[in-house]
Formats: sequence, C-alpha cells, structure tokens
Amino acid sequence: MWFFRLNKAVNIRVYSNLIRRLRLITVSIFLVSLSALAQAPQDTRIALVIGNSDYRNAPELINPKNDARAISLILKKLGFEVINVNDGTKEEILSGIVKMQSALKGRQAIGMLYYAGHGIQSNWRNYIIPVDINLGKGINLSQQAVDVDVVLSAFKNSGTKMNIIVLDACRDNPFGDKSGAKGLAQVDAPPNTYIAFATSPGNVAKDGDDSSGNGLFTGYMIKELLRPAPIEDMFKRVRLQVRKASQGTQIPWDSSSLEIEFSFNDGVKYTLNPIELSRELTAIKVPDVIIASQPIQKINGVDDFQSQKSEWDKIKDSRNPNDFYAYLNKYPNGYISQEAIFKLNQVSKINVTAIPDMNGITQPPDQKRYRVGDEYERVTKDSLTGKVLSKGTSKITKIENGLVYFRSSSGKEGIVTEAGGIVRANNPEATYTFDPPLPNLPADEFQVGKKWTSETYQTSNSGTRRRTDKFIVDRVEDVTVPAGTFKAFVVEREAVIGNKGEISTSQNNTYWYVPGIGVPVKNTRNNIQNVLFNAKERREVTELISFKKGG
Repeated sequence: MWFFRLNKAVNIRVYSNLIRRLRLITVSIFLVSLSALAQAPQDTRIALVIGNSDYRNAPELINPKNDARAISLILKKLGFEVINVNDGTKEEILSGIVKMQSALKGRQAIGMLYYAGHGIQSNWRNYIIPVDINLGKGINLSQQAVDVDVVLSAFKNSGTKMNIIVLDACRDNPFGDKSGAKGLAQVDAPPNTYIAFATSPGNVAKDGDDSSGNGLFTGYMIKELLRPAPIEDMFKRVRLQVRKASQGTQIPWDSSSLEIEFSFNDGVKYTLNPIELSRELTAIKVPDVIIASQPIQKINGVDDFQSQKSEWDKIKDSRNPNDFYAYLNKYPNGYISQEAIFKLNQVSKINVTAIPDMNGITQPPDQKRYRVGDEYERVTKDSLTGKVLSKGTSKITKIENGLVYFRSSSGKEGIVTEAGGIVRANNPEATYTFDPPLPNLPADEFQVGKKWTSETYQTSNSGTRRRTDKFIVDRVEDVTVPAGTFKAFVVEREAVIGNKGEISTSQNNTYWYVPGIGVPVKNTRNNIQNVLFNAKERREVTELISFKKGG
C-alpha cells in the first residue's frame, strides 16, 4: 500500500493535475482488467480419480472402489473431465498421471487428484500403494509405489492455475513395522494448491464397512459436495462431521496455499440435483448418501457479523459439544470461529496421536498455552531508532471460566481467553477491550498456510470502533531474541480499525509464536492513521527477554 505525503502548501493546480492523473490511471487499470477478463481461458477442470481395493499381496479394502466411483460421477457433474484408474498397478497409475498431464497441458486448468486406498509415508514423502505391490521382495517404496510428488510435478509441468489433491489414503499400514511411520506425512501445499487428507498426519482413517458404502471421510465429502460452498468451507465441514462421527479419533487435515477462490459446487454454473444424484449413485451400486438440506450461510457483510455474534453470545458458555458443532457447521470460516473451535476442543476431546513435523515441532491437541505462574519479561523499542519505549513483566495470576488474567509490573490487568483471544489489553497509549475476543492465535495447531478473519468491537477511552483483522501463518523460521533462539511460526496480521465514515487506522503486525507459549517471543507493529496526504506512522518491535513457566 502506498501512502502519499504532500506539503500542506501544495499548489491547487498541482493537486488538481494529480487527481486527474490518478483518475486516468484508475480508468486504464479498469480497461486492462476488462480486457484480461475477456481473454481469460474457460474454467477447465480435469481430475485423475484412483480407487484401489483389491490388493494382491496386502490387506484388501472394502470401500475405495465405491469411493472412487461416487467421486468420479460427482466430479463429472461438476464440470470435470475425469480420468479413472480402478485397482491400479504402478504402471497403470503412472499412465493415468501421464494422461492427466497431457490433458492439462497449456490449458491453465484446475488439476485434481483423488485417491482412495492404501497409502504410507517414508522420509517425509507420501506414497500411493498400487495393487500389485509385492511384500515378499522387501519394501522399496521409491521403486514399488507412486510418490505423490510425481503428481505435483505433473501439475507444475502442465502450467495449471490451481491444484487439488485429496488423499483418503491413511486407512492402515499394510506393512506392519517393516516400513515408515503410520499414516501419511505432513506437507506444506505448494503455491496455488489445496491438499486434503482423510486424517491428521501419522494417524489412521476408517474404511467403513459394507453397509456404509464409503470410507468415513469420502462419505462426508460426498455429502458436502452437494452443497454450494467455497472449498475451504466444504472441507472444514467435512472435518467437523468426521470428527463427530468418529468421536474424535479421526480428524481430517488440510494444507492450503490458494490465492484464488474456488468452489466445486458454486450453485450456479456447477451444481448438483440431490434426487438425481441419489438415483445415479444407486445405479452404480454405491449406497445412497444423506443429503444435506440446510441452506449455506454466506459469511460476509456487516449484518452477518451481527448475526454471528448474536448466535455466539447465546452458546459461548455452553458445555454441550453439539452447540459448537452446529455453530461451526453454519460458520466454518466465521469471524468468531477460532473461539468456537477452541471451546469445542475443551468440551469434546480429540483422540489422535500428535507427531513431530519436519521441523521437529510437536503440537498435542491438549497442549496448554497458559499456566498460573507463567511470567514474561518483554521490551518494546522504536523500530527505526532503537529507543526503548517500554519494559516490564507480566505474570498470570489466575485462570477461571476460560479466561486468563495477567498482572503487569505496572499493576495493570490484562485478560485473554485460553484460546489466546484478547479480551483486555494495556498499551502505553490506552487500555483496550474487545468483544468478541481478538484471536491473535489459531484455536488449534499452528500450520503454515492457515488463515482466519475476525471482526470485533474495540473499545477504549476514545470510544468504540469496528475492527477487522486478517491473519495467516506465513512460515516457520528460527528467531533470536534476548530470551534465546526459538523455532517459531510466523503469523502476519493486517487490521483496519474505524467505524463507517470516520478516519481509519491500519495496523500491520508480524508475530513469532512458539507452541506452548501463549505470547509471541517477538512481534513488530506498524500503525498508520490514514489522514488525507498526511499519514501518521508508528513502528515498534517487542521482544521476549525471559520466560518462566508456571505450574
């Protein structure tokens, strides 16, 4: 964003010329945009769908072929050209990848892989297991299986504009202790890619039984494909429903780096007729699925924030998991979803095994961020001059009713939720309160690419103002501060603060978070008050000097 600073004595003629030039630039940009839209390629969708059930030398699986048949049918109805591989050998799977790459080449298409069957990880690589794998010859995955990276390379070499990979491939380890770790490995999605796993890294997914007709994950995926929704909303609902149905023993997982919006089912050009689909699924001997009939709640606009907050206020103190499941199914990416996820985690436990990621970081689902007695010493400096602006300690004095109370060395009290949402904060310039809490941290695990948006009312001695924040976990990196060197998740935040019709303040923050420590070990803040041609800017950095863990 550019901020223009002009001398107050600027000549009116110069000012008028500037305005005219800005208008011309704006019109030019608009016309170029229209031209680009007119020349844009058609929305080409191509998918490779693989279902492996009848393994020759490994345990057979009940439902992958059903899963693949159902997904293939649905994708065709949603505008995809589909390449099918059923009970594929390694040669047949590789041939399918080549066909997909050829079909994608030069079309700026949306490419997709859906795979159901056995899958395994080794050395942070994920493998599709073909039906002809031979356990008797010893296990050499690079020779006998198909690396998922081969598919990613096919997408890259084809010049796709977006990629989707869905792996319902964590059902069990057919090799026992002879190979790598259980389940699949955590990976960060390459640019413009969405990767969905049937369960969390290192854990096992349920195949279902004869009566279900589909694996647990794909069954709910089918259900959600019937409802118009953005891809992120759709898979978040799948995650919630699989979690609920499995009583927390299977938690789907995803990684996203999407820069464009996408919906399998947009409700307009690409949509499904539930009755017709039910009949066709039955015809291909895939049992009928439960049709989701509730309408999709759109999540945008001022009025929608009000409705989300109103519904949240009714359930925020509930101990009933169903209240939070219902809320998150309605608002999977809502403005208060982080607090809702954390509350759900408190009243409905997750029963999966946490494993270290490739950075060696383990994030147990029940990991505490705050403990009574935790004590933090921090220093804040001017980023440009290095001048110390403030220095002090804060200590957690109590945790009750889901709220964490900090007492600073100056005697002021701050409050956050156990999820890390700020309720009351004390800055040198003022004391601020937030309703609903401001979620600086994700509710569950840190994960590169994770995004969330919040809205809240910010109140200080200058009044109450509307605030919108957008967050993304940008990367993992080593950071050195006076308290030591840490491997930290870097969270970027952009905020706009101001009611309609008044001067707004933009705020950009970068936070370095270490799982298990509820405050950032480092954060930078850049405040800019947008006054026409006279932006007031403030830059500062805060670092952790010491941290003492409480009981």
